[in-house]
Amino acid sequence: MKRRCVRLAAAGSAVLVALWLLCHCELYCRLWPSIDTVYAKEYSEEAFLKLRVGMSVQDVNAIMCPPLTSAGSRDGETVYCYTRDGSCALWDFAWLARYVIFKDGRVVEVVSTVYYD
Repeated sequence: MKRRCVRLAAAGSAVLVALWLLCHCELYCRLWPSIDTVYAKEYSEEAFLKLRVGMSVQDVNAIMCPPLTSAGSRDGETVYCYTRDGSCALWDFAWLARYVIFKDGRVVEVVSTVYYD
């Protein structure tokens, strides 16, 4: 009887730890990677993949839709963000970040990554 209680307690503890981890971890959904990604209106991954370092702001604007946000920084960079977190109300999943960093009117970095925040 004592062994059975210990096993039940261990199993119950394992379930609680698993639930706690599940609730505190941001998951990547392999079936629907963009489940928690909000995109700029008319965003196209195909168009985004055409962007290259060295392009001008005008080149990017000709290829891409308007970004969700654009912001400047202290070191003179401007960032165009085409995605953001937060489209899934069911769970907090990882999201697909897509943004372009400009300096002196030219692309210095094209970022395509997964954020677990």
